[in-house]
Amino acid sequence: MPQLTAIEFLKSLSNQPKVIFTTAYREYAIESYKLDIVDYLLKPISFDRFFKVINKYFKLIDFWSSIDIALSNKVPIKDFIYVYVNKKKYNFSFLKLFI
Repeated sequence: MPQLTAIEFLKSLSNQPKVIFTTAYREYAIESYKLDIVDYLLKPISFDRFFKVINKYFKLIDFWSSIDIALSNKVPIKDFIYVYVNKKKYNFSFLKLFI
């Protein structure tokens, strides 16, 4: 982001989303945790570490209750998240890992 760092951008938001930082720079970790982020992943990221953080995120947002509510209200559910690797976007189907 040419104008702002990710941390500056997050600080500027009045309603901050749950964020998982992925970076090669460990020097921003302490400042990012002060913003109540979910986690800070230092590259290269192992699949085990990534999987652990995704589970942490699901617990924070009470993921399964959200799925139950959506299903009972017939709301379509996306069963994937986007993951960026080397500036390429991939669909990561997370529901298949848990069902």
